[in-house]
Amino acid sequence: PVAVAFKYPNGAMKIRKFDEKKFHTQGPMKDAYLFGKDKFDPAAFSTITIVEGEYDALALSDVLAKDSAVVSVRNAPSGFADCKADWNYVNAFKKIVLCLDNDEPGQKASRQIAALFDFNKVFKVTLNRHKDANAYVEAKEYHELREAWKAAKRYTPDNVISSFSEIEQSLKNSKEGVLATYPFSTLQKALYGLHEGEVVVLKGE
Repeated sequence: PVAVAFKYPNGAMKIRKFDEKKFHTQGPMKDAYLFGKDKFDPAAFSTITIVEGEYDALALSDVLAKDSAVVSVRNAPSGFADCKADWNYVNAFKKIVLCLDNDEPGQKASRQIAALFDFNKVFKVTLNRHKDANAYVEAKEYHELREAWKAAKRYTPDNVISSFSEIEQSLKNSKEGVLATYPFSTLQKALYGLHEGEVVVLKGE
């Protein structure tokens, strides 16, 4: 064998060579959209995981077994269009997990895809050890990949914090100048003082 062919639901194929990072396509690839969606019926699982690349889809599907449907966008730039075209299919699942490549194109695609769906349904996997799911499998780090997937958190934009632990850490790491301290010990302990650049809202009842 000199190559592997990935067949999309519409009959198009992406053919990748084994000895070099090159591929060519056959058939209507521009209308192929999500790879692997023909392997999982809508809502067959409670969760669907979206990755970037056919190898990643096979790798993560093997690691997760029956825990999640796994599909792939054709590539990072097409991620938004792929998920928009197959919106009804993806939205049929209760939980949507994004596990795209840990690089700028992958993260940009994650932001775009997340905006298509209900905030409460979208979660994001953080890959720290390797760039993508297939790299974990190549390194035989199956457990680490699975744990990273299980630790997925609800998706929020980079400049938004949503948990108490994130708020506390942000306050501790704040570089804004402290203008004053609060006269109430509990309030001071919670907010670490009044900082430059902050807006404080007080409500009286």
